[in-house]
Amino acid sequence: TDAGVAGSFGEVCFNSVLAAEIPGGGAIVLVFPDGYDTSLVSTDNFVVGGLDGFSAVSKSGLSVEMVRREGTIFGPGTEVIACIQNVGMPSYETSQGYFVFETRTGSQGDPTSVIIERTEIPAVPLKQAALSVVGAPYLGSDRQALPAGPGAVTVAPHTNQAGTLPLFAVSFWTVNSVPSGGSIRIKLPPGFAINATAGVTCEASSAFVPSFTAVPEQAGGKWHIRLVLSEAMKASVSVAIECAGVRVARTAGSYSYFVQTEIPAGNVIDSGAASGVVVASSVQPASVVLASAIAHAATDIVVSLTPANPLVSGDSVEIDFPPGVYFCEEAVNLVAPLDCSSANFSALVTCDARYAGCMCHSAACVCKKAYAACKSANNESAGPCVNVVTVTHNDQVAHMCITKVIRAFGHELPTHPQPATTITLAVDAPYPPGASLAITIPGARNRGWVGPSGKFTIRTRAAEGALVDGCDPLDAVSSSRAACDSEEVKSVDILAAELPMSEIELELYTAGNEGRAILSFV
Repeated sequence: TDAGVAGSFGEVCFNSVLAAEIPGGGAIVLVFPDGYDTSLVSTDNFVVGGLDGFSAVSKSGLSVEMVRREGTIFGPGTEVIACIQNVGMPSYETSQGYFVFETRTGSQGDPTSVIIERTEIPAVPLKQAALSVVGAPYLGSDRQALPAGPGAVTVAPHTNQAGTLPLFAVSFWTVNSVPSGGSIRIKLPPGFAINATAGVTCEASSAFVPSFTAVPEQAGGKWHIRLVLSEAMKASVSVAIECAGVRVARTAGSYSYFVQTEIPAGNVIDSGAASGVVVASSVQPASVVLASAIAHAATDIVVSLTPANPLVSGDSVEIDFPPGVYFCEEAVNLVAPLDCSSANFSALVTCDARYAGCMCHSAACVCKKAYAACKSANNESAGPCVNVVTVTHNDQVAHMCITKVIRAFGHELPTHPQPATTITLAVDAPYPPGASLAITIPGARNRGWVGPSGKFTIRTRAAEGALVDGCDPLDAVSSSRAACDSEEVKSVDILAAELPMSEIELELYTAGNEGRAILSFV
């Protein structure tokens, strides 16, 4: 037979080829494994496929017997098919036990009857029943046509900010009852976690749910919340539960929740699933300060941000600059790797000279960070010549590498499209949630015309590239337009440079003469 659904009633068919003859008046006995229900099986006369005439049907517990009314003898090789209607399946997922197909010389009630042949058939694995959403058609109303799980449940809120601790609400309709000591298990998506300090607390807002104990568990790297019931929970009831202390994953994306009811041994009864979305959290307050705001001037840029989520080694910080901001280019791979054991530091001086005034990038970063490490190993200060990107947090300064890419172009000057640069900083040290970071980037040059600079956008990403905090205007899935508007850093006013001292000379100094005036300036 095909695998049934837990708690459903359906047809179970036995098909066997006789190894020995069955006499007239002989019997076929079918025995179901523990957990099955034969209470609705009819005792009306029955026709066994492959045999002639009717058979009288009787039941005793899990045993259904069919005694032949005809006298024909059927020999070995006869194919026998017996399909029993209205058999109740166990109310939980299981594959244990055996079906028994037995032929006898007569009824079990006849003390002279003996077994002719007996076959044990391994039980067919059952499927979980499907939970259903409260307010939708109830899936357990027709026990003859139960769908297999997982069904659908409701988990609210559907959209959460990365790293937050919302109050989660889970609701669904059950199909089967749950015994005392059984549980409701809520399987959280990957990356979700239980609050390390306060743990998790859950309450039922449905009168049909008995008291329970919330037990957080980990399985396969994922967190589960198991609600162990103090009493049995009836079949076909509406369940509503709220849980506090669940921390949302720190990366944006789509996630799936799974809910199931279980017997004390852990076998699944009913199951359901729900989907949800995690959007990036914030990097605010954030700001951008230019060391010089003069048009076309070389400048250092200080970017301050406050990521809501922690940063770990391997993460990155991305900064979108307005069109027209340029960064100097370094010659890469021109300096040999540094050897701290060498007594000759001339290579280090060459390194600094090669990359002076430029942002830390590629070979420049490797060279300059190695220089700092060598100096530190010799108990010496790296000095001002180590010109790299610095990250400041609580007066602690770290040197980190950055890369850059042109992701777009601006068209404020229609004949000269201006590149919009994105700087990516590779985080190589951990920072706690809410850390105030100041990133100093040297080697920039302002755009060459005055007015508002345009907006800056800042975000953080996990090592695998998923958005964590902030906004990516080019990622419509992870960032809404409203979120990007709230995360953008306002423009900086780019100012005109003042001309140095200029002078005018007259071609002719005679009163009343006409001539040229010559204006000289730098």
